[in-house]
Amino acid sequence: MELQNYMLIIIIGTLAGSITRIVLLRVDYRQYPGYPHGYIVHLTLGVIASALGAVAIPAIIEKDFTAFTFLALATQQFREIRNQERTTLESLEETELIKRGKDYIEGIAKTFEARNYLVMSTAFIAALATQLGVC
Repeated sequence: MELQNYMLIIIIGTLAGSITRIVLLRVDYRQYPGYPHGYIVHLTLGVIASALGAVAIPAIIEKDFTAFTFLALATQQFREIRNQERTTLESLEETELIKRGKDYIEGIAKTFEARNYLVMSTAFIAALATQLGVC
Protein backbone atom coordinates (compact mmCIF):
# COMPACT_ATOMS: atom_id res chain seq x y z
CA MET A 1 0.00 0.00 0.00
CA GLU A 2 1.19 3.52 -0.65
CA LEU A 3 2.64 5.75 2.01
CA GLN A 4 -0.02 8.40 1.30
CA ASN A 5 -2.78 5.96 2.25
CA TYR A 6 -0.99 5.15 5.50
CA MET A 7 -0.61 8.83 6.27
CA LEU A 8 -4.33 9.33 5.69
CA ILE A 9 -5.10 6.43 8.04
CA ILE A 10 -2.77 7.77 10.72
CA ILE A 11 -4.01 11.36 10.42
CA ILE A 12 -7.69 10.42 10.59
CA GLY A 13 -7.12 8.04 13.50
CA THR A 14 -5.07 10.61 15.38
CA LEU A 15 -7.65 13.33 14.79
CA ALA A 16 -10.50 11.10 15.93
CA GLY A 17 -8.64 10.15 19.10
CA SER A 18 -7.61 13.73 19.81
CA ILE A 19 -11.16 14.99 19.38
CA THR A 20 -12.32 12.27 21.75
CA ARG A 21 -9.78 13.44 24.33
CA ILE A 22 -10.92 17.03 23.98
CA VAL A 23 -14.52 15.94 24.54
CA LEU A 24 -13.45 13.94 27.60
CA LEU A 25 -11.59 16.96 28.98
CA ARG A 26 -14.72 18.70 30.14
CA VAL A 27 -14.52 20.07 33.63
CA ASP A 28 -16.67 17.83 35.78
CA TYR A 29 -17.90 18.15 39.33
CA ARG A 30 -14.39 17.45 40.65
CA GLN A 31 -13.01 20.50 38.87
CA TYR A 32 -10.11 18.48 37.57
CA PRO A 33 -7.93 19.42 35.79
CA GLY A 34 -8.28 22.95 37.03
CA TYR A 35 -4.99 24.46 35.93
CA PRO A 36 -3.70 25.32 32.44
CA HIS A 37 -0.73 22.95 32.75
CA GLY A 38 -3.19 20.17 33.60
CA TYR A 39 -5.02 20.76 30.33
CA ILE A 40 -1.77 20.72 28.40
CA VAL A 41 -0.75 17.41 29.97
CA HIS A 42 -4.12 15.84 29.21
CA LEU A 43 -4.16 17.05 25.62
CA THR A 44 -0.55 16.07 24.94
CA LEU A 45 -1.04 12.56 26.27
CA GLY A 46 -4.27 12.34 24.29
CA VAL A 47 -2.47 13.13 21.05
CA ILE A 48 0.26 10.60 21.86
CA ALA A 49 -2.29 7.90 22.70
CA SER A 50 -4.20 8.73 19.50
CA ALA A 51 -1.10 8.43 17.36
CA LEU A 52 -0.22 5.08 18.95
CA GLY A 53 -3.70 3.73 18.29
CA ALA A 54 -3.71 4.98 14.71
CA VAL A 55 -0.27 3.58 13.85
CA ALA A 56 -1.36 0.08 14.85
CA ILE A 57 -3.37 -0.43 11.64
CA PRO A 58 -0.48 0.24 9.21
CA ALA A 59 1.72 -1.93 11.43
CA ILE A 60 -0.71 -4.83 11.11
CA ILE A 61 -1.01 -4.36 7.35
CA GLU A 62 2.75 -4.39 6.90
CA LYS A 63 3.09 -7.29 9.35
CA ASP A 64 5.46 -5.21 11.43
CA PHE A 65 4.58 -6.80 14.72
CA THR A 66 7.47 -5.14 16.50
CA ALA A 67 5.29 -2.03 16.45
CA PHE A 68 3.08 -3.75 19.00
CA THR A 69 6.00 -3.66 21.37
CA PHE A 70 5.53 0.10 21.39
CA LEU A 71 1.85 -0.32 22.22
CA ALA A 72 2.74 -2.57 25.13
CA LEU A 73 5.35 -0.05 26.25
CA ALA A 74 2.79 2.73 25.97
CA THR A 75 0.41 0.78 28.18
CA GLN A 76 3.13 0.51 30.80
CA GLN A 77 3.89 4.22 30.48
CA PHE A 78 0.21 5.10 30.95
CA ARG A 79 0.26 3.11 34.19
CA GLU A 80 3.35 5.02 35.29
CA ILE A 81 1.68 8.31 34.42
CA ARG A 82 -1.28 7.22 36.54
CA ASN A 83 1.12 6.68 39.45
CA GLN A 84 2.64 10.11 38.88
CA GLU A 85 -0.83 11.65 38.73
CA ARG A 86 -1.72 9.98 42.02
CA THR A 87 1.48 11.24 43.64
CA THR A 88 0.86 14.78 42.40
CA LEU A 89 -2.72 14.79 43.68
CA GLU A 90 -1.63 13.37 47.04
CA SER A 91 0.94 16.13 47.42
CA LEU A 92 -1.69 18.73 46.56
CA GLU A 93 -3.98 17.15 49.14
CA GLU A 94 -1.76 18.47 51.93
CA THR A 95 -2.61 22.06 50.96
CA GLU A 96 -6.38 21.52 50.66
CA LEU A 97 -8.66 22.86 53.35
CA ILE A 98 -11.13 20.03 52.80
CA LYS A 99 -9.42 16.69 52.24
CA ARG A 100 -10.65 14.55 49.35
CA GLY A 101 -9.24 11.24 50.55
CA LYS A 102 -7.17 8.47 49.00
CA ASP A 103 -10.10 6.73 47.29
CA TYR A 104 -11.16 9.93 45.61
CA ILE A 105 -7.61 10.60 44.38
CA GLU A 106 -7.25 7.01 43.17
CA GLY A 107 -10.51 7.42 41.23
CA ILE A 108 -9.16 10.48 39.47
CA ALA A 109 -5.90 8.69 38.64
CA LYS A 110 -7.75 5.63 37.27
CA THR A 111 -9.98 7.86 35.16
CA PHE A 112 -6.91 9.63 33.80
CA GLU A 113 -5.42 6.30 32.70
CA ALA A 114 -8.71 4.95 31.32
CA ARG A 115 -9.21 8.04 29.18
CA ASN A 116 -5.86 7.41 27.49
CA TYR A 117 -6.92 3.85 26.67
CA LEU A 118 -10.27 5.06 25.36
CA VAL A 119 -8.54 7.58 23.12
CA MET A 120 -6.15 4.90 21.84
CA SER A 121 -9.08 2.59 21.09
CA THR A 122 -11.00 5.34 19.31
CA ALA A 123 -8.01 6.14 17.13
CA PHE A 124 -7.54 2.45 16.34
CA ILE A 125 -11.20 2.02 15.32
CA ALA A 126 -11.15 5.22 13.23
CA ALA A 127 -7.95 4.10 11.51
CA LEU A 128 -9.45 0.68 10.85
CA ALA A 129 -12.62 2.24 9.42
CA THR A 130 -10.48 4.47 7.20
CA GLN A 131 -8.48 1.48 6.03
CA LEU A 132 -11.61 -0.47 5.19
CA GLY A 133 -13.03 2.56 3.38
CA VAL A 134 -9.82 3.13 1.37
CA CYS A 135 -9.54 -0.48 0.17
